[in-house]
Amino acid sequence: MKYAIWTLTLAAVLATSSPALPRTWRVAADWSGDWPDLYTAVLAAADGDTLSIAPGRYDYLVSGVIEGAEVIAVWDEPKSLTFIGDHRDSVFVGPAVRDPEVPRQGLLYRGPMGIMQRFESMTIENVTEGIGSWSDFEAVDLLFRHLEFALHVHWARTGLIRDCEFVDIDVEGFDQGYALRFIDADNITIEDCLFDGVFSYIGSGSDNCTIRRSTFNYRLGYSSVLFFTHASGRIEDSDFSGGLALHTATMELTRNRFVVPVGSYCVDDLGEGGSNILTDNLFEGGSFATIMIEGSRVEYTGSGNHILRQPGAYAVGLWGSFSSTVVDLRGTYWGTSEPDSVAAWIRDMHDDPSEQAEVLYLPIEPEPVAADKKSLGSLKSLFR
Repeated sequence: MKYAIWTLTLAAVLATSSPALPRTWRVAADWSGDWPDLYTAVLAAADGDTLSIAPGRYDYLVSGVIEGAEVIAVWDEPKSLTFIGDHRDSVFVGPAVRDPEVPRQGLLYRGPMGIMQRFESMTIENVTEGIGSWSDFEAVDLLFRHLEFALHVHWARTGLIRDCEFVDIDVEGFDQGYALRFIDADNITIEDCLFDGVFSYIGSGSDNCTIRRSTFNYRLGYSSVLFFTHASGRIEDSDFSGGLALHTATMELTRNRFVVPVGSYCVDDLGEGGSNILTDNLFEGGSFATIMIEGSRVEYTGSGNHILRQPGAYAVGLWGSFSSTVVDLRGTYWGTSEPDSVAAWIRDMHDDPSEQAEVLYLPIEPEPVAADKKSLGSLKSLFR
């Protein structure tokens, strides 16, 4: 009965509404606000409005809007909305328990591009896809957990992800879902985030993505991040215990710390083309090679890096290189001051005649770079 009354109220609002200044609506699951659920609030809100969300669980799901799925909220009108929870530890979007048999959508904007959607201070959990946006977006102070896709973005021209955590992102029956999935999404900044054992895909023409001051924890057998198909960007001042995979991508890596368990790699380049600049990074680990370059016609240049191999593994290895492949890692610290040892830890044209390129490594840096010259203060202790 309550929802029937709210539906009539909503109809009256929509019928009498006229262009006005943006307003703030209070959404409260206990019916103490303007609207009790996000689906109704999104329908009532106009371009530029803010939905202020009170503590509670928002698990009212609507069927029939998206074929075969239930939704928390979906809109395709060209209106920018701001969702702000009181606190991410008290505002929960999604059911209390995940049902893998029922596809469920969290918050989805699927209208024209060029519209900004903002999401702040809430936990999104136990649905198939947490947030989907077909346009520009900001996500700040969010916790994503128990999802298959946490943040799925198409066609954004700008975006921000700040102070967010991604945990337990997986597909039923598999170990891996997507924390991030970007398709043709440009100028995205990701900063001060935690990705705990999850995978992120930045691909299909996504340009100028910046990751800084973030942590990517390892999940056995997977990369932490994949930049794919002409994606480009930079990663700065971040920690990885899972690998970085590149496929026809152009990257700048600066002051990062890659310490990867046996069974993986620090960087694996699989594509054709791409220019990558490595500056002041630590790369350590990988059971086959610390840096694997399996693509052709790629370019790597770097300075001030530490590349430390696992016993029995290569420090840098080329597979399928062309004569146009350039790998210039002169001035790198390799864990030794002996050039012959470094040469033995590199796989290139001098080891396999089918390779058409070589790794330039002389002169080598004989000593670790002092920790106070790095952004990561813990580097020095690694070499004591």
